[in-house]
Amino acid sequence: GDIQVRNFTDLSLGRSFIAHQEGVNCAAFAPDHSWLITGGNEKAIKFWDLYQCSLVHKLDGHGNNVTSLLTTWPAEEDRDADRKFFRVISGSEDKSIRVWDVDLDLKSKVRNNSKQGSKKDRGVWETKSIGSLATVPEFYYRDDHVIIQGHYEPINVVRFLDYETLITGSDDGTIKIWDYGTMRLMRTLEGHTDYISDIRVSQDGTLFFSSSYDKTVRVWEIETATQVRVFPSHQKAINSLCEILEAQQLIA
Repeated sequence: GDIQVRNFTDLSLGRSFIAHQEGVNCAAFAPDHSWLITGGNEKAIKFWDLYQCSLVHKLDGHGNNVTSLLTTWPAEEDRDADRKFFRVISGSEDKSIRVWDVDLDLKSKVRNNSKQGSKKDRGVWETKSIGSLATVPEFYYRDDHVIIQGHYEPINVVRFLDYETLITGSDDGTIKIWDYGTMRLMRTLEGHTDYISDIRVSQDGTLFFSSSYDKTVRVWEIETATQVRVFPSHQKAINSLCEILEAQQLIA
């Protein structure tokens, strides 16, 4: 469960520290690059000062391993005028997506729409889903974050499809597309026959690629949310994807 910081030119080890006792699954920088944020097998999300190799903040709430992390600035209209904050989006083997608003001083921020009451009272969350396969997901409010549940099995990957849309892949073999502003489930895509391991978006934003333990890479058109091609690329499960932008190539 250690983090190693290496020199980019010669890969020499600069510093190393133990981040999680049971393994590190994912990492992301805060939007302003002030903190390294990690998720691991002890259910926690941790914030690190890389220069001091010290733990500066921790988010607890997931009920199982944290598998994927995203960070972003919220929409301008969602920002508090006096207390700027950024957003952490996490996926987990507890089958949930969680959205955390964190102040720049690393104090968890209670969401503006987290008041008590019915779903209708909670503003944008009560919306009708789009697409014949979509259903409105379950969501819950906690003091410092929102929990969204729509998958039936552990979530392996959370990505931005564009600035307004999230996409998730799960052990249930489905890909789900979410409205980022409302966390409304817009569409569920089926095609893979085993765990979804990774998702990548093409540089021009017209396609996305998904890999799976079913040994295939599938190509999807974003505008129509339809599968356009299948590559039976490996003899065993595919764990990750990487795009070489200059060469317009995909590594699986």
